[in-house]
Amino acid sequence: MSAAAQLLAGLQRRGVTIQVHDDKLRVRPKGSLTPAELAAVLELKQELLRLLSQPVDLTDGSYEIRVAWWPETLWLVPADRDASALVREGIGRHRIWTHAELASVIGPLEPDALRTIMLARREFDGQVVESRPARHRSWSQL
Repeated sequence: MSAAAQLLAGLQRRGVTIQVHDDKLRVRPKGSLTPAELAAVLELKQELLRLLSQPVDLTDGSYEIRVAWWPETLWLVPADRDASALVREGIGRHRIWTHAELASVIGPLEPDALRTIMLARREFDGQVVESRPARHRSWSQL
């Protein structure tokens, strides 16, 4: 996890949210950063802007998501085999959502549905704290 992602995760655990507005960072609640945190935010500002502004394509790779109102991070993964790999790493299956599981709740993961997920992530102060590229599988020979 990058230094910027670690900083965001630590602040979120304390109830502090950082958002991007017009290429500036806004902190809520106002005045909640310690002097050391403020220095770190200023030092990592460009990385924080990039991290918080980057579009996320949930159809390609696995994503660890932190939301302020839930005590554990959640994982969004493409398929059962990706969920199984995380379980083998010691991550509880209750924290992992496959695309199929998510689709059963909200419908197919079409671009509009993905935008809805990302809007909900923003609305609930969710932050991607880790992403892993998809493991591209080779074609079977028939």
